[in-house]
Amino acid sequence: MQTVENDRRCETCIHFTQHYFIRNGKLCKVSCGICANGQMRKGEKKKQLFHPDCPHWEEGGQAAARQKQGVREAFAKAADALAQIALILEEETAEAQEGHGDAEMPKIV
Repeated sequence: MQTVENDRRCETCIHFTQHYFIRNGKLCKVSCGICANGQMRKGEKKKQLFHPDCPHWEEGGQAAARQKQGVREAFAKAADALAQIALILEEETAEAQEGHGDAEMPKIV
């Protein structure tokens, strides 16, 4: 896939990781990010952030889509794990209430 020369910017590079912030409960993009290219020194990463033609640029293609899908899958797994933990805690609470009457229940923090 050919890339237009001026499209060789950080946000289209496979090494770029977008920064975000949460505002009013919504995830919003920040106008910056960081380069994860191991060939760049720490100081260069900041200098190259908005470089229009970075010498370390590599076509990202579907990398961002794969990364987002990976994040979605990780969150789905985490949600499943939390649901299982909640079920275990509910069962333990029910068993404790049946076995000890007015016994103090474990606190969920």
